[in-house]
Amino acid sequence: LAMLLLDAAVLADDAAEVRRTAARLREDPRADARTRTAVGEALLAVRDEAEARRAFSEIGEFAPDDPFARRRLGEIALSQGWADEAYRQFQTLAAMTDDAPEILLRLAWAASAAGRLDEAIRLAERVTSRSTPGTSGDLSEVASAWVGAQLALAAHRDDVARNTVAALRARWRRSPAARGAGAVRVLLWWRHPDDDAE
Repeated sequence: LAMLLLDAAVLADDAAEVRRTAARLREDPRADARTRTAVGEALLAVRDEAEARRAFSEIGEFAPDDPFARRRLGEIALSQGWADEAYRQFQTLAAMTDDAPEILLRLAWAASAAGRLDEAIRLAERVTSRSTPGTSGDLSEVASAWVGAQLALAAHRDDVARNTVAALRARWRRSPAARGAGAVRVLLWWRHPDDDAE
């Protein structure tokens, strides 16, 4: 019921009620990562970014050793454009999961969003080199597509020098993972962890 009240308060743009309900939900010992996500987003909706960040950070504080909570916190930070925070969360998660390929790919995405394109490409290259093509759970094709997309997007960004993109492309083309990649990519991605495609 408190979650429904929170949603109604957001729709009514009632900042005072959002803050009251958010505080009640955050104090509830049953509040999980999804509840804290909803609270943070409600606070963002009423333009209280500082308190929203605190609510989001509680996802990790209340479950510091839970990889799911750490991943969720990183994904939320990335969805809000807080690239450095997302990078820190995914870096911690990578250490917790022995550099699992799917986490390295998320870390690469955060590095790219933070403007560290070279590091992002190198992280994705690690994913392609650690995956065995054709096996179940192989992320090498995903990482290859991601690198191709990042390089294509970087060519149109004003904050990335043309010679940097050219050098990264040349290095990528020499990579064994790039050899099987086609010239055309169709991409669909969504930023929020609760979004889905149909």
